Amino acid sequence: MSLVLAPTAGRAGPALVFDTGTGEVLHAYGAYTPWHPASLTKIMTAYVTFEAIRNGSVTMKTPVRISELALSQPPSKMGFPVGTEISIEYALRILMVKSANDIAVALAETVGGNYDVFIAKMNSTARRLGMWDTQYVNPHGLHDDRQVTSAHDLALLTRAIIRDYPQYQAFFEISSIQVGQKVLRNHNKLIGRFRGADGMKTGYVCASGFNIVATATRGGRRLAAVVLGGLRSSLRDEVTAGLLEAGFEAGGGFSLFGKAGRPTIDSLPRPASIGAPVDMRPYVCQKKKAPAEYLSFGTEPAATVEANSSRSLNPAGTALALTAASAVDLGPMTPGTKPVIAFDVPLPRPRPVNNAPKANPFKLFAKPSNSSAGSSGLTVLPRSNPMR
Repeated sequence: MSLVLAPTAGRAGPALVFDTGTGEVLHAYGAYTPWHPASLTKIMTAYVTFEAIRNGSVTMKTPVRISELALSQPPSKMGFPVGTEISIEYALRILMVKSANDIAVALAETVGGNYDVFIAKMNSTARRLGMWDTQYVNPHGLHDDRQVTSAHDLALLTRAIIRDYPQYQAFFEISSIQVGQKVLRNHNKLIGRFRGADGMKTGYVCASGFNIVATATRGGRRLAAVVLGGLRSSLRDEVTAGLLEAGFEAGGGFSLFGKAGRPTIDSLPRPASIGAPVDMRPYVCQKKKAPAEYLSFGTEPAATVEANSSRSLNPAGTALALTAASAVDLGPMTPGTKPVIAFDVPLPRPRPVNNAPKANPFKLFAKPSNSSAGSSGLTVLPRSNPMR
């Protein structure tokens, strides 16, 4: 295992691996490069919610009401009608697994009292945690040029949520949830497929590429990897698994840096210049060919990562390098894991409008005879409130 100390900004594909207990950094590439967080934003949404529960302003049973603003959010979303209420506990389950943007807004309105207060709380919490490169303008991560973070700041947030709220760990390791008869699977594909994986969240918009914060525990040692800007979700997941695997193999407490030891996420050197966020749209959503270095995440030449073959040293642009890391084939999901019940009301489903034919009770989803060819003539009716 070769380690290289040469902190630079990093052009794209920021990555950082650290020990959540000691803060020891095992790998860092572009750790301070500004990046759009996408749905990794929801980790902070959860943290602020946990903080409100600790302060007594809400509880896990507090009802979260779907507002018009919440329902208006673009997908990914649940689509519950305005007025639907679920508990904060169920909202958090959906937030972490489905990454539903409407639920994030409803949760922000409930916990903050109003939307703007919650966003202000997200930013004040970021400052308190030392996340100086982070700015939030929404609670879900739908793209906004002003919403930025860095791998380093996400590492600080990851450590904080593990340290401050270990009692809520279960929210981050759910492999799937069941809403009525529908099973929703976690976008974090390391859970159930990578040994020891126990969190935390993925995110994606065209501008950011595929992001992830992933944690895993083996032998009492927990590592976290922040990987940003993947061109594909599968490659992001495989590279993240490879970095974690190499981190476990590297061990802790030994360093080639002498008495000072490895840097921690608190002492990681900051480059003189960090630049602006890289816009990944041309490469992720417009399918243009990306520069080779966008695939390396500071580990090895892009071609070897892509092919999961030879391992070679590529120190350029790294702060620390787990240069033996290569993409790991995650294989199939571990069978037999039962989904967690999200809550006991089915997803909204189509019901007939009042003028639908009623002669045959078995044709509940039939199109009304007077409907036009371009309209389904169906509407959605909410089920009873599960929390009232």
